Amino acid sequence: MLDESNIDIAIKTNFSGRGQEIADTERFLADILSVVNISPEQRQALGLFCRNTVIEQYSISKMVADNIEIYMQLLKNSRNI
Repeated sequence: MLDESNIDIAIKTNFSGRGQEIADTERFLADILSVVNISPEQRQALGLFCRNTVIEQYSISKMVADNIEIYMQLLKNSRNI
């Protein structure tokens, strides 16, 4: 399950998990139960963490800012040619 311990690798692999250990049925069940069995406060904190990750990494504002940065680098490089 996604949490602070694995968010960096998830973002790096675009949430595909490429190069990571494949979860077997037992691990998958354990992960699901670990979320089902947490307190409402922990569930809310996990949900907020995941929501903030999406906003920070994948919002339209973030994508636009990333594209502007790339265009500015290209523009700067084209002036140096």
